Amino acid sequence: SLLMLTYIRKAQEHLCEAVGGALFHRPLMLALVNSVNVEEADLKLFFREIGRIGCGEVNPSAFGHAKSDLRAELDLEPAYLYEDTTFHFDASLYAPLGMGDVLRYVFNADSPGEIEVMVRPSNDKELAFKLKSSASPFALIKIGATSDWLKTELVGYEVVKGFENESFFSHLNSEDSDINLLMGSRSFYEGWDSNRPNVITFINIGTGTEARKFILQSVGRGVRIEPLPGKRKRLATLHTAREVDEQTFQAARPYLSAVESLLIFGTNRA
Repeated sequence: SLLMLTYIRKAQEHLCEAVGGALFHRPLMLALVNSVNVEEADLKLFFREIGRIGCGEVNPSAFGHAKSDLRAELDLEPAYLYEDTTFHFDASLYAPLGMGDVLRYVFNADSPGEIEVMVRPSNDKELAFKLKSSASPFALIKIGATSDWLKTELVGYEVVKGFENESFFSHLNSEDSDINLLMGSRSFYEGWDSNRPNVITFINIGTGTEARKFILQSVGRGVRIEPLPGKRKRLATLHTAREVDEQTFQAARPYLSAVESLLIFGTNRA
């Protein structure tokens, strides 16, 4: 899922270069978990893996397998779930991706580093994270209360307090938000509207009736789109309506599958 996000972020960067301006959004990955504060909570396990990857503790063989497995699936140009069209995969963008690209596009860093925790004392429902090798945060946890995490899971991490009033979460839709990864449980997404999610990873959500309802609702959070401010339709539709000129549309076209799609991953519950 991190490789998928890296590919989409790279595509969006190339799209903006091709059209000579900003279109769409900064792609975001949403990691939704079943448990948060129990001993071996899904969120804790996922966060530990993110920490290891940020530190560069990545087995080259495992990275190669993940990259080739994902490519094998994308090479098939899979059909969209609700439409009679297929996903366009740009192998030339994907093939060169390496660990350095994951660090750059996911972790906002040029080199590996340990995770540093950013807290705002006035807000006990969110924690931001950045690598010590980076100047900006890359991830945000939005949960019911962060105090248990600070006392247990984050013991030994360097904690930096900030006193800005605005929360990271409320700033998430702003153009200058650096957050690429939003982690949380079922509670946080309700009432939240964003164009940014391109990847959703469900972690141990299960297959019960309530879980299915939650999955459908959260997928709905990922299918919003806004290529231009106030224009919540796909670029092809805007082009047909002559709200986007031919040159811009043709320049953006090779990258539209990446930035106009929601890619969904899920862990095996077992």
